[in-house]
Amino acid sequence: MTLLLLLIGGAVAWPFLYGPYLVYSTSTFPVMPQYIPRRPEEFPPDARRYLSQCEFILGGQGFFTLYYLEFALKSGGKSFTAVMFNPRTRDMAKVAMIEATAGAKTLKVPVTFFVTKYLDGHEVITYNSDGASMFYQRLPRIHGQTFPEVKDVRYLFQIHRERAIRFAPQTQTVFPQMGEEWGFFYNSEWQGFAERAERGAEIYRSGSEYRFRFPAALRAAWGLTSPVLNIRKYLHQQKARAVLRELGM
Repeated sequence: MTLLLLLIGGAVAWPFLYGPYLVYSTSTFPVMPQYIPRRPEEFPPDARRYLSQCEFILGGQGFFTLYYLEFALKSGGKSFTAVMFNPRTRDMAKVAMIEATAGAKTLKVPVTFFVTKYLDGHEVITYNSDGASMFYQRLPRIHGQTFPEVKDVRYLFQIHRERAIRFAPQTQTVFPQMGEEWGFFYNSEWQGFAERAERGAEIYRSGSEYRFRFPAALRAAWGLTSPVLNIRKYLHQQKARAVLRELGM
């Protein structure tokens, strides 16, 4: 019985022991990420289908697609993204299919982000990922909220508009002029990593990469391991429902 308990305990503890080492030694983020421009027909069928559906729906809300991008993750996964802009509401949308390998399985995760930037540097970000972030520290200027149960991108956009209006009704928004869209998108994606590195609590710059500090790697790994992950997802869902009630939606 003692041996059995040791084996069970070891099996349970293994992810909590090995996970931090794995995150610390292999999880890095590029300082200058390289995107590959693509045509939509070059994307895998599942990604192409999801992006096409979202583009059709969001096109009716005033969005147009400017970039189709592929980004290779160091872990071996890939993201296939359509970057869209809405001149009427001055919002940006990122519609993506993320493919990640887990053992012999390929996980395909669809996700949509809406971003509104303000003149004072703040950003309101609304998205529908059901995953948990590797980062725990919030950046004061970023006001992000996930709604993992909202799969309808039209409804998600309505939620985002309401959040953006309520956040700063008197503050001027920032929207790129023609020809400036790439810098607008790129900074929105990666500026946060530079800010986290400057703070120094979670990541630091090492040459051409950002790497985790070991205490942050511990939190990241344990936070992505059951049962902690399940608890975090549950709390995210409860927070999202509370926000929807507050918005009256």
